Amino acid sequence: MSVVKLVSFPFCNLRSVARYLQVMGHEYSSLVDQADIDISDTVILPGVGTFGEGMKYLSQQGLIQPLRKHAQEGGKIVGICLGMQLLLSESDESPGIEGLSIVPGRCSRLLPKNNFAVPHIGWNNLVYNSKCIDAQLYIDSDQIEVIESTDFYFVHSFVAKTDEKESEMFHFRHPDALQTAGLCKKNVIGFQFHPEKSGPSGYRLLEHFLR
Repeated sequence: MSVVKLVSFPFCNLRSVARYLQVMGHEYSSLVDQADIDISDTVILPGVGTFGEGMKYLSQQGLIQPLRKHAQEGGKIVGICLGMQLLLSESDESPGIEGLSIVPGRCSRLLPKNNFAVPHIGWNNLVYNSKCIDAQLYIDSDQIEVIESTDFYFVHSFVAKTDEKESEMFHFRHPDALQTAGLCKKNVIGFQFHPEKSGPSGYRLLEHFLR
């Protein structure tokens, strides 16, 4: 099992992620600078905050290029909520700020409609995208029905719009159209929702990707 390196954004509450890692027996430590990253490590980008805050912190810590290199060389990165959004190229939340650009695309504001409120806070189920071939590296076909029948916890106001639709692993239902809830591009994974706050089902889902 690889060592997990947790990017410790100062504006985030990391306790739920740390508790998941502890309960499931993962060896982990905080990622402070680029010298801490080994190719065998799994880097977790957690987070609640703004796109601009996230990229500013990564820049201050000298982590932007090392994270890009880690992904390019096959190192695993898992982004949660804000962390998933940072994997993209840009966001309407923080115009002019470049993201990690590991997954081409941008984040757009999620629009309220009918009974769908924004911020999108609460429990929602997932719709698996069968065109996301890379997800098959982690999820067996017999597990998809279980995942789709489970609700996961969301809290966000922006949503990923990728240039590579085959990298969109999960969607959630919005009155206008299905929206991105998860990404998978080989060794780079993202969750717009919070699996670490979604109880045993969320823990099991994370284990598919961190095992």
